[in-house]
Amino acid sequence: MSNSLYLKTMAVILTVMPIYFLLQGCSRVEHYQSNHDCESLYLVLHQQVKAGDSKAAVEQLLGVGKIPSPAEKEKLLSAIKKGGQKFPQAYPDSVENTDEFLEVRM
Repeated sequence: MSNSLYLKTMAVILTVMPIYFLLQGCSRVEHYQSNHDCESLYLVLHQQVKAGDSKAAVEQLLGVGKIPSPAEKEKLLSAIKKGGQKFPQAYPDSVENTDEFLEVRM
């Protein structure tokens, strides 16, 4: 393969790959929004929701969520803190009392 053909091929690949991954992400969100299944929810949370994302950004991906009551929030905080103590690698950012939670449709 000539150097020129190789560079053109690489340019096409580098142009197409980001579009492919963007479309893959969109289809996962759309799949969750239409099916509300655990697998696609996990994939969207794992691949598209980043630490520090705003509540509005998360709701844009997952739909409008229900804010838990103060008692429900305390239970969530307690459970996550216990989980973080047992499995710190799974909760690298820990949890703060000021963190917000959304209950999404399943």
